[in-house]
Amino acid sequence: SKASEPVSKGKGNFRIQVGAESDVDAAQSKKQEYEKLLGGTVDVVFDAPYYKLRWGYFDSKQDAEDKLLELSDFKIQGFVVKQ
Repeated sequence: SKASEPVSKGKGNFRIQVGAESDVDAAQSKKQEYEKLLGGTVDVVFDAPYYKLRWGYFDSKQDAEDKLLELSDFKIQGFVVKQ
């Protein structure tokens, strides 16, 4: 199935925001935790006042939402963002 394909690197405008922290150290520690859990790179994007954690690149909102459903198994409450 498409959802089990590896997340492409740097392609697609849709990403999953997996968290937001007001503290940079907390954001960095979450980043490492999520990278171990999810594989691939989690980017920390500063969007004042929060450090937002974003993962994956998806070609469509639907692809990202399908993946987001899988993440709920990890108790991750994320949402899809377009960038």
